[in-house]
Amino acid sequence: MIQTTTARDGTPPKVLELIESGLEVRPVPGFPGYWASDDGQVIEETKGTLKQHLVKSGKHDGGHKQSCYFKVWLYGPNGKRWYPAVHQVVLLAFDGPRPKGMESRHLDSNPFNNHYSNLAYGTQAENNHDRAALGPHSTGVPGVVKVQEWHREAPTNKGKYRAAVRHNGKRIYLGFFDTIEEAEGAIKAWRKAREVKTPTTQ
Repeated sequence: MIQTTTARDGTPPKVLELIESGLEVRPVPGFPGYWASDDGQVIEETKGTLKQHLVKSGKHDGGHKQSCYFKVWLYGPNGKRWYPAVHQVVLLAFDGPRPKGMESRHLDSNPFNNHYSNLAYGTQAENNHDRAALGPHSTGVPGVVKVQEWHREAPTNKGKYRAAVRHNGKRIYLGFFDTIEEAEGAIKAWRKAREVKTPTTQ
């Protein structure tokens, strides 16, 4: 367990509440008054848990395109402001600054899962492996993606398989299917109808 101070030693009441509920909480280096919990909350000592904003475009700290992350505003000394992804704050609080050349990883490839146990610093190759092995493209079939909870199609199609093809530089969506085989079949049928050779990768 993380060693924490008691309320009489200066721990803010809102932080102490989280500690007493069983969470592990650490201060965020460089931003006095801000704390992060191991379940992915970011806390300001007078306001409590901060509202997290869903950002659907941009790049994460490794420079790759991403679909969406939760972010928060942090305000430090001398007018310092920072608008990081929540997973960056949690890693900073628990593991310290990101080492040079490293990236922040979601081990299960779910950008909504900001629990400390799901986060780690690692190389770009390790980050790529996470996405390939555990991410939405893990079906192993080119063009077939299993819809995850963070995809915009999730409310009505979570758990289904989305089929898509690339043709003349554009992505063409063929629909959602209950099985990988049905999705793969839709792609094969589309290519056969247009006599487009099936690629080995996509």
